Amino acid sequence: MDRSAAYAARYVAKNLVAAGLAARVEVQVAYAVGVARPVSVLVETFGTERVVRRLIDKLVAEYVDLPWERTDRAAALRDAAGLTTTDSKTITDSKTTVA
Repeated sequence: MDRSAAYAARYVAKNLVAAGLAARVEVQVAYAVGVARPVSVLVETFGTERVVRRLIDKLVAEYVDLPWERTDRAAALRDAAGLTTTDSKTITDSKTTVA
């Protein structure tokens, strides 16, 4: 779940920057066991926001959907059974390589 949440947070941050809402964005997502939705989503713009901070927070809360099942599936990490880990910590099987 950690890696898929990181991918989802990166996706949100990249899109906020691409939309021109801030020049630099970091998104932190926290999940709890047994809870489908994040218990916390924190957006940090490091003072580079080009709109009011509350608008960014509102947009993320309203339009960004981050249930862990969806982010986990998108990262192709749900079933690690039968996969091997290389020395570089890359998960591999015959079909997929996820770094």
